[in-house]
Amino acid sequence: MTEKTSLLIGAYERDNFGDLLFLRLTEDLLPGPTAASLIAADMRELTGRYVVPYETELARRSFDLVWVVGGEVGATTTELALGFSMPEAEREAWSAADPAGRDRLRRLLGAPDLDSSAYVPDLGAYPLASGTPLVLNSVGVAGLRGTEPRRRDALLARVAAADDVVVRDRDSQAFLDESGVRSRLAPDLVQTIVDRPDVPTVETWAGTLVVQASVRHLAKVGATAFWLSVAEAARRTGLGVTLFAAGTAHLHDSYDSYDEARRLLAEAAPDVDVQVVPDRDPLVLCGVVRSAAAWLGSSLHGRVVASAFGVPRVSLENAKVSAYAATWDAGMPFGATVPDVPAAVEAALGLRGDDDGTGRRLADQARESTGALVAAHA
Repeated sequence: MTEKTSLLIGAYERDNFGDLLFLRLTEDLLPGPTAASLIAADMRELTGRYVVPYETELARRSFDLVWVVGGEVGATTTELALGFSMPEAEREAWSAADPAGRDRLRRLLGAPDLDSSAYVPDLGAYPLASGTPLVLNSVGVAGLRGTEPRRRDALLARVAAADDVVVRDRDSQAFLDESGVRSRLAPDLVQTIVDRPDVPTVETWAGTLVVQASVRHLAKVGATAFWLSVAEAARRTGLGVTLFAAGTAHLHDSYDSYDEARRLLAEAAPDVDVQVVPDRDPLVLCGVVRSAAAWLGSSLHGRVVASAFGVPRVSLENAKVSAYAATWDAGMPFGATVPDVPAAVEAALGLRGDDDGTGRRLADQARESTGALVAAHA
């Protein structure tokens, strides 16, 4: 009997903490998994996987199941995702190209049309995928609300065509309800990381305030003001500061920005010990969060991992993160502005003794939801 095969599609072509965890957690659940993404990428250093373009795979062979997991899949177009995923030299050429030049490069890379959904395929376009179930798990789609109507409707049609859609926040479910698209609500799959035996305890950064801030967040709020607020939080709590990169893809996090952070923190709080986590292995990064005294950041999956392990957590202003926290994890601070940071960190630390088992509860719900999907389609 031939073994079943599954095509796993996600943003696996770039260094982004949550997406790489999605791959690790999902491939253990599905038969004959092939990791696929928008374009080919050698990700063996981070995940041990060579990622293939899903367009090529769907055109050349059939699968028993196509499974998309995680991310804001609705509003992420091919054009936007390619800008995140290209090496710097290629991205400069991409930015300088006219529309025809961009389309030529897109075709050379084997990526879908620029306006199309980056990670939700139109299986009807592939004869070999006729009748293949399509599952979307742990996705966010509320970002489609602000999209130009023509593009929004086209992207929404991709989501509506899936056999099963599981969203991770109430805002996404409300948007799909308004649009007449059936979905279910469940916690993010990464909540189940708490049960992975291979997540280490990382003593090097144990008991510190682990801080992460994306390039975009720092540009929005002002880097100097933000790091001075972190310095005040460290002074008030007596914690050392560990700088954590949740992803090094374009416009995600930057080690260069953390070099500047170290300088500012050294000037503002010379008695505070400041370290930078150099590791990029997603499971090691989970271990850093697991070992922390508290988490502070703009990353959704930083908060998810912190909640999984019962680590006090504060999320910075971010619509996606706030939507998830409001749905599942409202007991810890979220939506923190720069002036809020010191008091929010103190509040989160004070709530640790009041932990209500959120991590365990969300892990169980996420596992149950995903298990039902696997039973139904795999």
